Amino acid sequence: MKELKGKEDLLVGINPLDVLSRLSQLERHGVVFHEITAGKDQIIMKGEAPSLSDIQELKGKLESLFNEVTLSDSKASAQGRMLFTITGKEKKV
Repeated sequence: MKELKGKEDLLVGINPLDVLSRLSQLERHGVVFHEITAGKDQIIMKGEAPSLSDIQELKGKLESLFNEVTLSDSKASAQGRMLFTITGKEKKV
């Protein structure tokens, strides 16, 4: 039991396959995810979009899937697209 308690953080958390399944069902209008990190109760999504309005639209859709969705970073890339980082917390069912 002691050994399992020490590994609890590795065994408990967001189900990555569930997250990827839900994200794949979203209509994203040119938004591409480059990195998705699922932790114990938080998810971090990094990617790029054609415009800031597309990022805001995506954020609104993510609010139906996750709690406390925030756009924590956005900036223009050299290719004229917008890079972003969005964080959210798992919705407890």
